[in-house]
Amino acid sequence: MEKLLKKLKTDKYPWFGTNLSPKEVAIVIDVLERQIPKKPKMYVGEHDFERYPLCASCGGELIPRGEKLCPCCGQKIEWEEK
Repeated sequence: MEKLLKKLKTDKYPWFGTNLSPKEVAIVIDVLERQIPKKPKMYVGEHDFERYPLCASCGGELIPRGEKLCPCCGQKIEWEEK
């Protein structure tokens, strides 16, 4: 998947030879990027109790923790360290 994504992003005319428009190719790239898991960012407020994870793509709150996808944008979430 990452190989395909790289090809789509680096080709000057990735839609050439397909039935896709440039806008449709941009949508495909966005969907593929969201399938690559990203670690959540941690929001930390002024107080210790103000800590919760945020989606790395859209900044949406990831509550409850452990969700596999962001409920706002569909980004795959990587909770565990590799």
